[in-house]
Amino acid sequence: MPTSKASANASLFEQLKKLAQDVDAAMQAHADLAASLGKTQALFSGGGALAKKLDTATARLLKQAKLDPAVKEAVADLRAIGAEISKLQLALQTAMQREAQVTTTVSNLLKAKHDSIKTTIGNIA
Repeated sequence: MPTSKASANASLFEQLKKLAQDVDAAMQAHADLAASLGKTQALFSGGGALAKKLDTATARLLKQAKLDPAVKEAVADLRAIGAEISKLQLALQTAMQREAQVTTTVSNLLKAKHDSIKTTIGNIA
């Protein structure tokens, strides 16, 4: 009978060891996602400043456009660039939302594994 209990404890220990490795891997993945999200947010915030500069330049050119037809073309080009920037910002925002969902999922998985390990350890004692 004692051998059976020792065998069960050894098996449980191996399962806990495997869970701990899985938690470590998940934590590393979570850290990588957090770093990626930070980089994405930095890119997104930089795009807003670029859009403001573009708006300022467009306003200045609109004043001059009354005098020069070539400036009107430049304004049209700037508006096209502004539209492209808006599309890129939307794509970046969508990517950030997806990353946030993945981060939440990983966090929930880590919590579930932690709770399982905690319960298992509590059952051993």
